[in-house]
Amino acid sequence: MKFKVMGDGRAVSPLIGVLIAIAITVAGGLVVYQMFFGTAGTISKTGSIQVVSADYIKYGPYGHQEFVSITVKNTGNIRITHCYVYFYDEDGTYYHVDIGSMDPGQSKGHSRYNPPRTGGTNNAWDIVCGKTYPIHIRVTFQDGGTLEQTITVTSHS
Repeated sequence: MKFKVMGDGRAVSPLIGVLIAIAITVAGGLVVYQMFFGTAGTISKTGSIQVVSADYIKYGPYGHQEFVSITVKNTGNIRITHCYVYFYDEDGTYYHVDIGSMDPGQSKGHSRYNPPRTGGTNNAWDIVCGKTYPIHIRVTFQDGGTLEQTITVTSHS
């Protein structure tokens, strides 16, 4: 069997063939990059907080005035939608507040003179100087996750 070559015609120019091969390689690389980093970003999302400062202060004539304060920082990489803080006193009476939403890296604080009372065995807020009290923090993140943390603070005048 004998083949006959029909002139010098080629199907695809070598330059165009190389350009098509480079385009396929780049497209494949972009697909792999997107799949890898898309998954890695989802896996590494973390929700965490840091209590920057917290205070219980008793002051005023006869020591009948109280002051509570807290500053919380979002140290994770997920937005906080609610940050609830519960300040407890001597008999379990508590004052609670939602200090709101925080973007990653943002800090928010709350302070209150003579906080209103909720719960406990009586309806009078009472702290004793030098005694340690709990502050409970409950956080809800944008992805639906939650975090609870309790710290203790020693009151002073």
